[in-house]
Amino acid sequence: MRNRALNVFGRAAAASLILCVILSSSVRGQEVNLQTGEISFNGPELAALLKAVESIDTSPDILLDITGKPAGEMPPYDPLVHYAGSDPKNPKHATLWMSRSLSATPTDADRNTFRAAEELAVMDTGLAGPKWKAVYDYVAGLDAKQPAGAADPYRARHALTAQIQRIFDSYKK
Repeated sequence: MRNRALNVFGRAAAASLILCVILSSSVRGQEVNLQTGEISFNGPELAALLKAVESIDTSPDILLDITGKPAGEMPPYDPLVHYAGSDPKNPKHATLWMSRSLSATPTDADRNTFRAAEELAVMDTGLAGPKWKAVYDYVAGLDAKQPAGAADPYRARHALTAQIQRIFDSYKK
């Protein structure tokens, strides 16, 4: 399943490195406030997050399992790709669930969903650095305060990755 995911969601490393440089130099000091609270990050911090995502496959500091699941077993709020969390006994070990019904030719939205799950993994495991680990813990804490049976128990984490994606998209244009 991991090889299929990598083939389906192949990364454009050169474009990502260029984006890292752009973010490092042009967003410096920009604060991004989410509806989930006062979270701020700047261009170099975003570049560190992107670099961590790009290093998932080669870093010895994370073990990412991608588990295929039938569509009916996927959470309704994450029907294609879901960050299932890290192992409490080994916090460097993270798991993504990926729907087996995912198209072999994903759309940009599918790729963004996969990237968002990877972003959560590198934040939660600490691969993206202590700043992003603290941000992850904060938004996960906000999610934990939601009432039982919330429609999207990852609401704050989804808001965070959506904001990050909007920033990345603004620099692709």
